[in-house]
Amino acid sequence: MDRLRSLIVLAAALLAGCGDQGPQSPAAVVVTPTIPRVPMGGTLQLNAAVVNADGQAIEDEPLSFESAEPDVLTVSDGGLLTSVGSLDTVTITATSGDLATEVEALVVPPPSALTVVPRSLTVTAGDIAQLYIIVTDEHGDSIPSPALILETDTPSVAFVGPDGLVRTGQSGLATLVITSGEQTVDVHVTVTP
Repeated sequence: MDRLRSLIVLAAALLAGCGDQGPQSPAAVVVTPTIPRVPMGGTLQLNAAVVNADGQAIEDEPLSFESAEPDVLTVSDGGLLTSVGSLDTVTITATSGDLATEVEALVVPPPSALTVVPRSLTVTAGDIAQLYIIVTDEHGDSIPSPALILETDTPSVAFVGPDGLVRTGQSGLATLVITSGEQTVDVHVTVTP
């Protein structure tokens, strides 16, 4: 864990560099999110980059990923984490040449409840409304930054973004479908002229 903290501090220091064009020698591997949370049975994409001493990403540097416990959490060549086992914490290593960074990935309970407020909206065409989307696990704890699928049956009337903002177009009726894991909620929107 001390090594992880040191690497995160190093990466942060590198990213906070002065911004001048430095040498293109690889100095560190930076991985985000720094504490990945993968729903049990789900997936999560890691983002990784090789940076120079100024914290600037170096293009086309080779990267590989490895899971310390592939029977719990696998990782693809592109950094896609897939939960295949039980709840656990697994060390994932991103390597480029002699450089390596470790992150502790958490396999967490899958979403068990999805709450959306309000469940219906009446909005004037061109206006914006806010939906509040809360995903909780089997313990009733809120899941931060949950994976959401946001769809609409009539995008010309209304659609919703990942921030929960509903944007409206022409007048009419639309149904917004919000999904997290196996949970789905429909929100009915009426857009008036």
